[in-house]
Amino acid sequence: MLMLSTFMAVVFTSMIPVALRTREVVKEDKCVTVEVLKIRTSPFGRNPSHDLYFYYRDYNGNVRLGYNFFSQIQGKKQVQLLHLEKFPTLFVPPIMPPDYNDRSQFYSLIILTCFMVFMVPYCALKIYRLSGK
Repeated sequence: MLMLSTFMAVVFTSMIPVALRTREVVKEDKCVTVEVLKIRTSPFGRNPSHDLYFYYRDYNGNVRLGYNFFSQIQGKKQVQLLHLEKFPTLFVPPIMPPDYNDRSQFYSLIILTCFMVFMVPYCALKIYRLSGK
């Protein structure tokens, strides 16, 4: 449990800066036009995922799409994505899935991170007590 909670605390902590940048990009609401290279649908799982591979100013990138935005860009050569120049590799689709809430996602990440950070010393203390020292 100690190793798992340590690993998860590190993973969740590393996700916080990306979540903060994504919130800033969504808040600014500035779109750029990117060239569509390909759109790929992964049929695995109950809900298939849709990925957009694109080119923008010497950068080849990809972004995961919600079904609504995916269905709107079918057959298009260029699409609009949210982007800020100060984050050159961060692009966000302008239309998120209906059940996506950026604020809730961010707060959930913070709560999970706090819980995992709490679990590390808690598990270490339990191990220490069980060792009989």
